[in-house]
Formats: sequence, structure tokens, C-alpha cells
Amino acid sequence: MSNLTNLSDRNTTRQRIRRMRQEFRNDDRLRAESAVAERLSRISPMHRARHIAIYFAVDGELSLDEFATSAARRGQCLYAPVISDDEIQFRL
Repeated sequence: MSNLTNLSDRNTTRQRIRRMRQEFRNDDRLRAESAVAERLSRISPMHRARHIAIYFAVDGELSLDEFATSAARRGQCLYAPVISDDEIQFRL
């Protein structure tokens, strides 16, 4: 029974977070995306990394486009998750 309760709690939390993300005003979202890109760019391992995994924003998530663009300009290889045959793979 506790597993079902935990699953229900997680689903409720996910739905609440999804609603909060979708309520962001566009200008707030753009500022947040720029702040994320700036912070990621300041992390020293990110500068040394040759390969970086990213995600494509869906359902109100913050976009990593600004960070990905600057990483690509630095010559870093970017990989995004792709689901194929119920298996997740990261592809260039």
C-alpha cells in the first residue's frame, strides 16, 4: 500500500510542478533560461567537457537552447535523449 501512496504522491507533485511551470510569464521564463545558461557556462567542468548531455524542453520546462548554442560554438558535442523501442539512448 505504501508504494501506491508514494506513486500517488509523486504524481500529484509532478502535476503541481507542471502547472507551476506552465504559469511562468514568458519574460520570466526567458530570464530564467538566461540565468541557467550563465550558471552552466560558469561551471569549470563544463568548459573542459568534450561531450555534454542535454534535454529538449517540453511541457513548460526551461529551454537549454542558449546554453547549447554557446557549447556548440565552443566545439563541444551535444547529445539529447531519444527513445527507441522502449530504450533511451543519447544521440548527437
